[in-house]
Amino acid sequence: MENIKQFDIPYSDLVVSASDILKMLGYKERAAPLQVLKDVKQMMSSISDHVEARCGFRYPESGNCEILGDSFSIGEIRFNAGSIIASQLEGSSRIAVLVSTAGQSISRLSGELITSGEFLKGYIVDVIGSIVAEQAADFAEKEITKIAQTHLHGITNRLSPGYCGWDVSEQHKLFSLLPDNFCGITLTESALMVPIKSISAVIGIGKNVKKGEYPCAECNRNDCYRNRDRRTS
Repeated sequence: MENIKQFDIPYSDLVVSASDILKMLGYKERAAPLQVLKDVKQMMSSISDHVEARCGFRYPESGNCEILGDSFSIGEIRFNAGSIIASQLEGSSRIAVLVSTAGQSISRLSGELITSGEFLKGYIVDVIGSIVAEQAADFAEKEITKIAQTHLHGITNRLSPGYCGWDVSEQHKLFSLLPDNFCGITLTESALMVPIKSISAVIGIGKNVKKGEYPCAECNRNDCYRNRDRRTS
């Protein structure tokens, strides 16, 4: 039996702060130029109508996985995710799949601003989209945690294709485990998600797993937001 859930998240339930936006823009709040601060404030006050935050997950009600060296399986589907991902899932008795999105409208607004020459505002909107998608994924993770705790299980970090050596092309395998157009997200042939401000991930679940530090020191991807958090902390 599978537990498949989907949630629409009101913008009022999200916490998009100026400090988070400035951090992703590469500024410390007190060091940001006045124009940047003004544009951030303006975009934050006008963005709510363009946010269509949504998330969902598939939570297996029984054991469904196997972890072997540099790969893992969910049911009959094997993912060649690499040793970093596989090691993070060690001890899991089941693996949940989650997705989240900020929706299409926010990316459309970002593109329109950039096309009209409002480059900074367009980039700020793009950053807000990334933050919203992450917070929607956080929401799904919390819901997965609640279910796991009823079984006295812990969860691992959430782990996404495209990071830590896991080829993004395996998105197609991951999405085959979800209903079509789940949360309004589709894949291109090259495995990119549409809307672009979307996240997919797996989370290991079991009595002998727990969340820990992300293995950033072992990863060579410099554009990962986890690594960026470490560099700016």
